[in-house]
Amino acid sequence: MEYYNYVLVFPDGDRQEIDHPLEMGDIVDINGNPFKTGAMHIKKITYRVSGIKQDIHFKEITYFYKLSLLDVAEVEDEIVHRKLNEQKRKEKLDNVFSNLEKKFLKNKRL
Repeated sequence: MEYYNYVLVFPDGDRQEIDHPLEMGDIVDINGNPFKTGAMHIKKITYRVSGIKQDIHFKEITYFYKLSLLDVAEVEDEIVHRKLNEQKRKEKLDNVFSNLEKKFLKNKRL
């Protein structure tokens, strides 16, 4: 059995253990929780996972997540990017549903 540990490494060198894994490029709050689409705000402290280091000691595996502090402009860009992606995703789903509806109505007439 292997044991996994996950540790945040802040830009000033402080460390904090968390209970879940992260991925490269994740945007997280000060507690290491990834931001949901609508939860990000320019007044919240925001970090990006900029590096991952793995340390293996027998059956204990520790992942160190190096964090980079995001400034206001980077957070605003990410908010806009996420909103645009959400709109595109919604438009694609609307197109799929309308095409399915057309096919259903066409088959129903036959």
